[in-house]
Amino acid sequence: MAYDFSPGADRALRRATLLAKASHAAMVLAHAASDTAADELPGEAEALLSGLAETVRSLDGVACEARIRKGRAPETIAALSLSSGADLIVTGPPRPEGVRNLFVGTTAGRSVKHAQAPVIVAAGVPAHPYRRALFATDLSQNSAAAAAAVRRLGLLENGWLAALYAFAAPAEGLMFRTPTPRADLKAYMAEEADHSVRELQGFLDQSEISADERLAEPIDIDAAQTVQAVARRLRADLVVIGARGRSTLETLLLGSVATALLASADRDIFIAPPARNGSP
Repeated sequence: MAYDFSPGADRALRRATLLAKASHAAMVLAHAASDTAADELPGEAEALLSGLAETVRSLDGVACEARIRKGRAPETIAALSLSSGADLIVTGPPRPEGVRNLFVGTTAGRSVKHAQAPVIVAAGVPAHPYRRALFATDLSQNSAAAAAAVRRLGLLENGWLAALYAFAAPAEGLMFRTPTPRADLKAYMAEEADHSVRELQGFLDQSEISADERLAEPIDIDAAQTVQAVARRLRADLVVIGARGRSTLETLLLGSVATALLASADRDIFIAPPARNGSP
């Protein structure tokens, strides 16, 4: 669990503790101490972090240790997750100016990618285990790996999962700009939605993903806003997305659906890294 002493980190710590307790897992409470932060006292940070770890051990009954390392947060947390064999990284929501710095940058991108650990950005209220999840997919192999990782980690033991494919209707804009009868536009959109639902169902069947509900929604303004709107409508407390193997983590997240979701996150987001060698 990446802890930076911000208000969001306390919320993330509670979520990480709930997850660890439910799965009988151990926690590593990690902090990256910046060499340039004038207001950060390493001794004080270490004492506070050790105190938090003791609280988790005594009150929640979760094995927890504190580790502080010098360095920039993305590389340091990724390296710690790799050395400790972590199955999952939990972090608080990035500050608006920190969204780019959290995931972007050649070194940071490679570090998180090589850690091979999914990331939960804990932006929701951690009051209970996850109950309703929205799996937003682009029908790629790596998005299938994200759904599989959620199941493998036991994040939805008794939860409900909806699968969403946000599709673009190529002719919609042209039909809006021309004198197209409303009935024709409605019929076209219905045909596109039906085709997208069949594509989604085929993808889920091929990937052996069990979903309680399958949704195909047209992209209105952009894909991120579509995902956010559906998540709110379904009252999902977790949004699941995956990185695409054909893109580097850096280029995928910069200016992408993931970055837009992180920048305005109002619920937890599960991000799975790209599969290595094309395997899920």
